[in-house]
Amino acid sequence: MLEKIDLPEKVENELRVLAITYNMGGKCPDTVECLDDLFQKDNVDHDIIVLASQEAQKSIQASMVFPDKEKLNKKLINYLG
Repeated sequence: MLEKIDLPEKVENELRVLAITYNMGGKCPDTVECLDDLFQKDNVDHDIIVLASQEAQKSIQASMVFPDKEKLNKKLINYLG
C-alpha cells in the first residue's frame, strides 16, 4: 500500500497535478483497489494525472524490444473513464 499524501483543501484557481512513476515489474494491476491506491482516489481531487510506467506487461528486456501497453491502457481507460 502506498503512503497517503495529506494536502490542504483545494483553493479556487489552483491546479492539482498528480505525477506517478510506476515500475510494474512486468504485471498489470489486477484489482481496482490497486488502482485506487495508486491514484489516491479517495484522498485528492486531481485536475491532471500524469502516469509514466515501466515494465507494464513484460520484463524490462522484452519491453525494450517489443514495447506494448495495450492491456494497461485499457484498464486505465475503464478505471478513469
